[in-house]
Amino acid sequence: PNHPRKCQLSNVTIPAGGYLVVFASGLTASPSGRSEITHVPMRLSALGDTVLLSDPSGALVDKLVVPQLETDVSYGRDFDHGGLFYYTETTAGTKNGAGFSGYAAQPTMDKAGGTYSQQVTVTLSAPEGVTIRYTTDGSEPTEENGQEYAGPITLTKSAALRARGFKEGLRPSNITTATFLLNVYHSLPILCLTCDPDDLYNDEDGILAAGTAETFDHNPPFKKATYWKKTPHAGNFEYFTAEGKSQLNQGVELQLNGQYSMDQAQKSWRITAKAKYGSATLDYPFFSDRPYTSYHSLVLRNGGQDGKYTRIIDALQARIVGWTDSTLFTMAYEPVIVYLNGEYWGQYNLRERINKYSIADYEGWSDPEKIDLIKGNNQVISGTYDNYKALKEFVKSHDLAEDPEALQTVLDWVDVDNYFDFMIFEIYFGNTDAGNIKFYRRQAEGEKWRWCLFDMDWGYFMSNRNGCKIWLDPKGAGDKDFDNWLILALLEVPEMKEKFLTRFGQLFQETLSDTDRIWAEAQKMAAVIQPELLFHYNRWSSENNKWITEEPTSPEANYTYWESRMKRLNNVLKKRPNLCWGYIRDWFGMTDAEMERYFGPQPVMPDDVQ
Repeated sequence: PNHPRKCQLSNVTIPAGGYLVVFASGLTASPSGRSEITHVPMRLSALGDTVLLSDPSGALVDKLVVPQLETDVSYGRDFDHGGLFYYTETTAGTKNGAGFSGYAAQPTMDKAGGTYSQQVTVTLSAPEGVTIRYTTDGSEPTEENGQEYAGPITLTKSAALRARGFKEGLRPSNITTATFLLNVYHSLPILCLTCDPDDLYNDEDGILAAGTAETFDHNPPFKKATYWKKTPHAGNFEYFTAEGKSQLNQGVELQLNGQYSMDQAQKSWRITAKAKYGSATLDYPFFSDRPYTSYHSLVLRNGGQDGKYTRIIDALQARIVGWTDSTLFTMAYEPVIVYLNGEYWGQYNLRERINKYSIADYEGWSDPEKIDLIKGNNQVISGTYDNYKALKEFVKSHDLAEDPEALQTVLDWVDVDNYFDFMIFEIYFGNTDAGNIKFYRRQAEGEKWRWCLFDMDWGYFMSNRNGCKIWLDPKGAGDKDFDNWLILALLEVPEMKEKFLTRFGQLFQETLSDTDRIWAEAQKMAAVIQPELLFHYNRWSSENNKWITEEPTSPEANYTYWESRMKRLNNVLKKRPNLCWGYIRDWFGMTDAEMERYFGPQPVMPDDVQ
């Protein structure tokens, strides 16, 4: 409405009784070259928008207020019946077909979801003439599923209550969802996920389904399992404080997250806000170490591969990076409790998801659509690979040690300080999962590539892992030989090697070798989740699969095993400075005196390590 002449159509003639198809695609022309569709550089919001038609002078000719729309539903005029209708059939280039006039009113509840110390009675309301149907198992109420509401509902156990309005001649309303948790007490914030059980467990595309005997591998990794498809489904998301007070309740898209950790009994989730489910963002300050109050997507991590061990190791390493002046992007962290359809689902780590939106927030960039984000060698998550491909071709075709201009070109192309920090932390932590690499740039002249540190589940796993061998091997990084051509080329340049070792030494002496501080942080993080772990293991220990984890199958033994893994982590932390100092010396062929110039004296191996 504020820009009545935003998109102007020129040289357009519409014959009597004819139609003009205008696609608000944000483009100026069809990518496929089709001339029968006119593209305009604007978009309409799924949350609702206004379309104006003006004459060349700017005078208003027509106006259409478009309401919030579901996926695959449009809105427009029916000249045969008069008025505005919703449509599910596409009729581009012809008159609108048969539509429907709207939706039944959405029911309301007189109580918010949350924790309650005793049974709770909930009253549902809707305008006269609207029939309410409800469920308590997470399934979607339909005309065939659920119960017809006849009076207040008394819940005597935890449940996800879902209600929907129905009225003759109208489509069913949106679903109202609230989770009521009875007689539960937690020390962490609570997230409640609700999803139709069929979307969770059907063999074809169920989020948690293993599949049939024909589709399920019986030896890990179970890549033929249905859950490996990571099919997204509609769901609902609620966030309660540790005291059980509801802070956020909205429709979302739910799917699994991760790779090999999906084979664990407790699986990681991805939660994505979608306009078609009510809001394109999750508006709440989930993380105390982030200034943001709005997120497009979150991850509920089971701890990844460390979910079998300490459950904190990835977040601990992100915390360590945060103590330094590094500009690396790391994922925010908050431990939480999760319920699924009213059933206790264990302790999880709520994490910020790395995508174009979170990067734009972190960098202060206004347009997430103009970000190139790459994973691994060349997997495009957002934008294109073109610029990074050009960088790779340039580096491989120039000798940076002999060509100062070529070196300067690379320094103008890559944030080398940021990149060196990435390599230093990966090497020191001894992370063997070298495919977990994400890097990004803004699509603008002079913008440089930067890196993200994430999924460090195999960092700090063994004290004697030679990070130099893992990340600087001329054959490639890790056991799958991921690209490391950039660091190898830079380290061939004497001044770049000097810069790298100087920075490594600084981080080593100021932060990485301070094992007392690191262990204290690990203990603090463990103390936050410790009160919840017996409940967690009571839920999941019996499902531990010996092919996936060595964890015991009794809750008490599983808890004792966790304590032993924390002690083991302390052992790794204490030994790492001494061993890593030696690995760096040997890899770079330095004397002890040269090492001391960068890293200080070799840390003494503590007497109390095993």
